[in-house]
Amino acid sequence: MVLWISPHSSHLPKTERGMARGRREKFDLTVRFFTASFFFSSCTFFSIIDDARPVAYPGGFLGIILFIKWETKTSSPVLEIELFRDNRTFAFTNLATAHSFQSSFAMTFLLSLYLQYVKKLTPESAGLILIAQPIVQALCSPYSGSFRTD
Repeated sequence: MVLWISPHSSHLPKTERGMARGRREKFDLTVRFFTASFFFSSCTFFSIIDDARPVAYPGGFLGIILFIKWETKTSSPVLEIELFRDNRTFAFTNLATAHSFQSSFAMTFLLSLYLQYVKKLTPESAGLILIAQPIVQALCSPYSGSFRTD
């Protein structure tokens, strides 16, 4: 969701010490507005209006198609679609990551329902139990890259 806010840091030329900061890229306000309004309308359709599914699903697919078409023709894309088409490792790594986060969300959602309905915990108590996992992950993630199993 930060795609329409973040600067185009991926388009900066690389140097020996990292990314150069001298080159200016065009800030594509049109695609930022389109993406923000698409996400907002999709979330509104799915969360508030129950009878909007026949409109929301085709609208979502149409939004994705329009976003991909816009990004392939613009000179300064927010998301380089060629990365997914040309680099299979990148594409399948992103797919595996998406599946991992989806299953993680499903388990957290179901565990919250289990804690509330089966174990009869209050929503506050269930939330306090479930908040331990992201806290531990946030504390351990910066250091996990340095652990090697060579």
